[in-house]
Amino acid sequence: MSGASLSRSNAAIVNAPSSRFAMRCERSSFWLFLIVLAWAPFPLGSNRPWSWSLLCLLIALCWLLWLASVWAAPQTVRSLARGLIGPIILAVLALAWGVVQIAPLVPQSWMHPVWQLANGVLGRQTRGVISLDPWRSETELMKLLVYAMAAWLARAFAYRPDRARVLLHTLIAIGGFYAAYALVMASLGIAQFSIFYVAPATTHDVSGPFVNHNSYATYAGLITLCTGVRLVEAGSAAVSTAKGARRFALTLLQYLFGRGVPYLAAAALAFSSVIATTSRAGNFATLTGMASLLVFSVVIGVRQSKLRWVATIALALFVGVVVLFAVNGNLLVVRLDDMAATGVRDDTRLMLWNAALHMIENAPLLGLGLGTYQDAYPMYADTMMRFIMDKAHNDYLELAAGWGLPAAILWWSAIGWLALICVRGVLVRRRHRVYAMLAIGATVLVGAHSVFDFSLQMPAIALAYATILGLGIGQAFPTRRGGDA
Repeated sequence: MSGASLSRSNAAIVNAPSSRFAMRCERSSFWLFLIVLAWAPFPLGSNRPWSWSLLCLLIALCWLLWLASVWAAPQTVRSLARGLIGPIILAVLALAWGVVQIAPLVPQSWMHPVWQLANGVLGRQTRGVISLDPWRSETELMKLLVYAMAAWLARAFAYRPDRARVLLHTLIAIGGFYAAYALVMASLGIAQFSIFYVAPATTHDVSGPFVNHNSYATYAGLITLCTGVRLVEAGSAAVSTAKGARRFALTLLQYLFGRGVPYLAAAALAFSSVIATTSRAGNFATLTGMASLLVFSVVIGVRQSKLRWVATIALALFVGVVVLFAVNGNLLVVRLDDMAATGVRDDTRLMLWNAALHMIENAPLLGLGLGTYQDAYPMYADTMMRFIMDKAHNDYLELAAGWGLPAAILWWSAIGWLALICVRGVLVRRRHRVYAMLAIGATVLVGAHSVFDFSLQMPAIALAYATILGLGIGQAFPTRRGGDA
């Protein structure tokens, strides 16, 4: 799309007619959205039926309030959708297939054989569906729809730079609080589970409000990226790079021990909590996300002749990582040493992945139903285990097994398309490109961690990622030809 048409698009958003009622609805939607972001991690990452149901209801309420704010200005919706039609269509097609999986009107040949077995056991004819467990599939479909709604809301809010800044600062504040909370809870040996359930639970894992320390590592990693990009963005405006080394050093020190202190402290706290989780995949994914941001910083620094600033960022990042690992990484080093001594082979994960591959081979097009890995595992596993295996520890394989390859590819392609829009935004925009950079780093982080774990299946993490992606999209399009406002 040309810069002129996008300029008209953004102008339509800003100048859309609005009544006092519409303004109140939009403002209420925004602040409620921020409250939901703060609440979502606390009840075990919203990964319980009651908490994810509440989360979905709250996001739906945010959506309804926002719709009320634009009801009299449909051109606002059209303007927000420009440039996003492709990924929207892909996502809608994928979600539509999820509906087909739970619909009772599909051909009998599409139904899983387990429904015929059920008819024989029950002695009566029941109408089967594609999904092994329609209730689980309905639940997962509801969650995915809510994450898409959250991404749209973040995109709608973030078209205004001041709102984008508030959204980023809110994520940093929330993440900083939970990082401190996680370290305090671990030092006291208190598990978040004991707060919501009568059964006593103690742990010294740094898992914060989440049950699993690997999941918290992903969340804290996302917050690390948020604090990091804000620290660098504010520093690029405060530090002088064009008036000699002395002036550069002086302004850098003034920034780090002045305006930059809150961001520096939040970044150190968030990354320290990532290291303290001892999650190998979580640390690897976070470092991968940080590396992707550094690559884009180098590209921008070369184009803007700010190599000194980029070199400072790279050096500071290296020193900071080394120092924080030295302070907080003892247990992580022990886990890495154990892995080196026993080999990198993880038999449990390999068994889970192998079962998922069998599921995909059995129903590559139709899938077994979203969220049905736990139900399907006993039928497709080569080796049974004593525990309930409800996750494949690989979101790509599990999603393809449940949704079917075509739908899974459509969903991944939609996310990839949005990430590419952010890449273009980083390269095209002159200001506020930090939000698009953050969305890219977050996508790399969750994409890397999803190979080994299931963090994106935690509603609070998926909500945080959807928000960051929408935030990046909101500031990814130029607002006038040849540049941006």
